[in-house]
Amino acid sequence: MTQVAQIFEEEKQQALTQVAQIFEEEKQQALTQAAQTFEEEKQQALMQAAQTFEEEKQQAEKQAEMSAYRKVVVQMIKKDYSSEEIASLVSSYSQDDVEALRKKLVAEKS
Repeated sequence: MTQVAQIFEEEKQQALTQVAQIFEEEKQQALTQAAQTFEEEKQQALMQAAQTFEEEKQQAEKQAEMSAYRKVVVQMIKKDYSSEEIASLVSSYSQDDVEALRKKLVAEKS
């Protein structure tokens, strides 16, 4: 091999080594960035899931509470309490609410 060919081969090998090194560094950087992005998205999804769970839990608790109040109001209507009296005893129901429920119960009986 001539000296020129040898120099050319050495430079080629050096260039290939540099390209391989750059490729490996960029690959590692991309993997690190992908892992970081994944972790951030995972944390965000977990926080959103926790928030959604809390909101749904609060809504379910409120519905359960309203259902309990409704049962009490229905019992009071069946015992012929006046709408005014029921509204004064069950603060979450107005007289109009009691009247609407009373009408609905009458309609369901018919």
